[in-house]
Amino acid sequence: MKCLFYDAFIVSLGGVLGHSIIESGFFKFLASLRYVLHGGLIPLLFLICEEVLKPQNKLWFKIVLSITIIFSLLGIIEGFLVKLELVETGVISRYAASDLTEKWVMKSSNIITILSIIPIIIVGIVIYIKRKIPYLFLGGSSMFIFAALGGAISKLREYNFFVSMIGEVSMSLFYYIYILNDNDQEEEEKAIEPKKVDV
Repeated sequence: MKCLFYDAFIVSLGGVLGHSIIESGFFKFLASLRYVLHGGLIPLLFLICEEVLKPQNKLWFKIVLSITIIFSLLGIIEGFLVKLELVETGVISRYAASDLTEKWVMKSSNIITILSIIPIIIVGIVIYIKRKIPYLFLGGSSMFIFAALGGAISKLREYNFFVSMIGEVSMSLFYYIYILNDNDQEEEEKAIEPKKVDV
């Protein structure tokens, strides 16, 4: 969620700051951090899956944590390798990935994003079957769809970022709703548990 706020904040600054500031090296660096944060934080979805399923075997946490660290490091490296250029979207000026960015960087970034989303969808299905809570599945599905749409219109750099962001916002909102419902369900289960009577 903080990553989304940073994304939106930096992009919104492009609509109010003057070109002299936007074109400065410092602002370009701040804009590049959007890609670094995205690459580093998206793999945290693996940890969300582990937390939701709560596997009894502690080895699973170590495995998931290792995968998360590897994917996050790769995402951070790719974020730094993105070449930026200034584009105009209406009244907003923002930095987007340019054609000078190596194709493998963008492709591997998309692969990491998709591989991080698929487990959320699968876990969402499991949770819906077991507990009839659909929000994790809806969040993962919406993020996957909008990520795919963003990739499909990658040549339209003016808009593909906003399309992808819709999916990330949807995922965050659905996950928040899931947490609220999960907490309510746990409280209900505790309330109906028979209390032990001391004899």
